[in-house]
Amino acid sequence: MKNKILSIMTALLVLTLALTVAIPVKATVEADKYGALDIIGGSQGSVSGSQEENTIVVVKEANLKWVAADKAIGRDVDGYWIGIKVTVPTNADLTKSTMTRDGNVTKTFESIKDGDNYAGLWVRVDENKLAAAKGDLLLKEYTLTWVMKNGNEQTTPTVQHVTVKVQKNAVKLDKANTVTVKVGGKTFTLTKGKSLNDLTDKEKATLAELKKAPKGKKFVAFVDEKGKVVKESDKINADVKLTAKFEKVETKKKEKDPTPNTGVDVYSVAGAILVVSALGVVALSKRN
Repeated sequence: MKNKILSIMTALLVLTLALTVAIPVKATVEADKYGALDIIGGSQGSVSGSQEENTIVVVKEANLKWVAADKAIGRDVDGYWIGIKVTVPTNADLTKSTMTRDGNVTKTFESIKDGDNYAGLWVRVDENKLAAAKGDLLLKEYTLTWVMKNGNEQTTPTVQHVTVKVQKNAVKLDKANTVTVKVGGKTFTLTKGKSLNDLTDKEKATLAELKKAPKGKKFVAFVDEKGKVVKESDKINADVKLTAKFEKVETKKKEKDPTPNTGVDVYSVAGAILVVSALGVVALSKRN
């Protein structure tokens, strides 16, 4: 009987060991390779593939206030921003692990971190693009390259692709601190009290296109609906519609030479005055 019980216990032990070996631990190992992403700042949504190679963040509810630029945390310009928190993998070397946005702007996590093991990524919502979107609006794509410290099993960098989208009808924009400037069919949003000089570089390029004059004319100024000139440096405190004012370029007629053409040339030769006309030398006088 004892032998039978011992045999059963041995069999159970072997089975337990076999099952333990068979249980996959991939999820724990994979999670240690990639960053964990969360939506922050009051916005709501879903994150699929967090701590995986391909991560998709979809914002489904957001009440966004217009906030001032803060380059120290990655908000380059005034605008509507959604925050994404990235918690770095265990043992990641922050001095070598990097974040790349738009395919060409790369920074180390050491330079952008907001805590010992996390960093905030700020994604701007463009009001015009949001209005024109027919479905989900692609906001930003990131490439996160993770490099582990020596001694970790992960010896080669891993790359995590992150896509951030927002549902068209999910975002409500608070315009309390903004003014709208309409120019030639284009709409610009500014912080109340700022000027056209505070537009983004891309918006300034659009404004420059609106200032291009038709042939034979030149740009004079922007004027409001009452005809008042609005300089690009003027502070704007209320919604306004501007029109580019052009005026005709006057071309000056070439003036005729008032000096009559006598057909006579005068030369000085060897101390003498020589007068020459079409007929030849007509006068020769010695200079005193």
